[in-house]
Amino acid sequence: MNKNEPVVLRPAFSWDCPECSHGNFELAIAAEMSEEELEEAVRAMYGIAEWDEIPDGLGGDFLTSPLNVVCAGCEKEFPVLADDFGMDEENE
Repeated sequence: MNKNEPVVLRPAFSWDCPECSHGNFELAIAAEMSEEELEEAVRAMYGIAEWDEIPDGLGGDFLTSPLNVVCAGCEKEFPVLADDFGMDEENE
């Protein structure tokens, strides 16, 4: 094993089980979008008018969380609360 070999980090969510307190991780899910849907989402997120050009560097992958998660400790399933991660406050 090479100590200098880089690793790839993937976006993930962490949560603690309300039943057994086990710490869990869930990989983020990349939303599958057409180019048109991606452009619409970027415009909505950053408040860019339809006639304005989207600046370079905006866009990329839109990530979402699963609807339900299962604890690796006690194997109980839980629904996930929707969270906009402060995006609504940013756009006000």
